[in-house]
Amino acid sequence: MRKYYKEKFEDFAQAFNYKKRVKVITPGEINQIVLQYSHKEFSSILPVLSDDDHRNLLESLKRIVLSDRSNKREPMIKGVDFTVVRNLFGKYTQKNMKLFMMDAANSFLYTHFYLIYGRSACYDQKDVDQINFNDQMRKLMFEAFRHLFVSVKPLYEKLYESNANKI
Repeated sequence: MRKYYKEKFEDFAQAFNYKKRVKVITPGEINQIVLQYSHKEFSSILPVLSDDDHRNLLESLKRIVLSDRSNKREPMIKGVDFTVVRNLFGKYTQKNMKLFMMDAANSFLYTHFYLIYGRSACYDQKDVDQINFNDQMRKLMFEAFRHLFVSVKPLYEKLYESNANKI
C-alpha cells in the first residue's frame, strides 16, 4: 500500500518538480500538492466525505507518502506526526497494524488500495505464498471495514461484494 501511494503521488507531483525541490517545499505547498493528488486519486468518493474526514484523509495520505522523509529536517514535514506509520512500516506487528487501522483515514486508504489494486499487488509478489498473502490482505481489509469513515462504508462494502469473486 505504501509503495502504491508513494509512487502514484510522486508521478503526480512531477508537475511540481517534487523530486528536485523536495528539500525546500513548504508545508503549505505540500498540502496543496497532496490536496490536488487526492482529487485525482479519490475524485469519485470525495463528495461523500465530510470536511473533517477529508482533512484527516489528507493528513494520513501525507504521512504515508512522506514517511521515508520522517527523519529529515525538511520544511514540508514540519508538524507531521509519523509515529503510527513509522512503527508499522518499520516493524510490522499485529498491534501496530491495529493502531494504524483504528484511524478511519488509514482504514480508508488501505481499503481503497486493496479493493482496486490489492489482488494484483498480491500476485506481483514472487517471493511469498501469494494465496496466503492475499488471504492476509483480505483479512486486514475486513478489519479496515470496521473503522472506515461512516459515509463511505456502505459504498466500499458494495464494491467489495460486487468484486468478491475477483479478489
